[in-house]
Amino acid sequence: MGRVVAHGLRGEVKVFLEHPDSTFDWVGVEVLFESKEGQAKSKAKVLSFRRIPKGVILRLDAFTDRTAAESVHGLVACVPREALPECDEGEVYLFDLLHLKVEFEGRIIGRVEDFGIYPTANTIVTRLEGEIIEIPVATPYVEEVDLRSGIIRVAYLEDLINRKKKRKK
Repeated sequence: MGRVVAHGLRGEVKVFLEHPDSTFDWVGVEVLFESKEGQAKSKAKVLSFRRIPKGVILRLDAFTDRTAAESVHGLVACVPREALPECDEGEVYLFDLLHLKVEFEGRIIGRVEDFGIYPTANTIVTRLEGEIIEIPVATPYVEEVDLRSGIIRVAYLEDLINRKKKRKK
């Protein structure tokens, strides 16, 4: 969900959300705090939260003072997949795209290795001919996401490939 910093003296933590406009209801959710490498460090249940411009401030059952909150400073706050609301028709969570095969013109060109979150677009990161490219998850690039078969069908890559070739010159 986002990067964590200690906040105030009462054990609250500030979470800078990857999607600050999220309307997720945090109350009662058990948050797992992980390192950037994915190692679990601790858990805590959310007692209350309040929204701030770039995220949320959480009050947790396990933290009663700043020292406790500092134990998760710099970690990433994660919530279980089942705690998230179901996506609307035609929507997916970006993390559901990780490791899916990327298909272009009927052939598999790679797998989703990562994703990027930018103000103008979200992207999937894959390798094409040995080089990393970021493909916007939008029209005209992504034609279909088929979670059941584990494939993302890409319809357009021309400007991404041309941009890559121009950088080489």
